[in-house]
Parts: sequence; C-alpha cells; structure tokens
Amino acid sequence: MRKIVRVDHEKCNGCGVCAAMCPLKIITIQSGKAIIKEELCDGLGGCVRKCPQVAMRLVEVNF
Repeated sequence: MRKIVRVDHEKCNGCGVCAAMCPLKIITIQSGKAIIKEELCDGLGGCVRKCPQVAMRLVEVNF
C-alpha cells in the first residue's frame, strides 16, 4: 500500500494553487478542475495542505 493524493471535484474550483506548488509537476487544470497523474504521485501531500478549497486528501491505494 502507498499513499497518493486524490481530488474531490465537487470542491475543486480549479484555482491552480496545487499545480503551481507540486514539485513533480503532475497536477494540471483541465475543464476547471485539478487532475493528478496518480501513478506518479509521491504522496507527500504538500498540495493537500495548500489547497484553499480543501478539495484534496491523501488516500492509501494498491498499485
């Protein structure tokens, strides 16, 4: 199991804060919502802490 970040698209307003601060540059804004390349996510969660809409969370997954 490992941790990755997931986006709650109901809460996301596409502000881009997460995309701008992601050191891996794996978050893009498409159709007004944050999209994460989950398979590349390191699960450190900096974007989770910076999201002004509280639209991101860490989850455990099996890849």
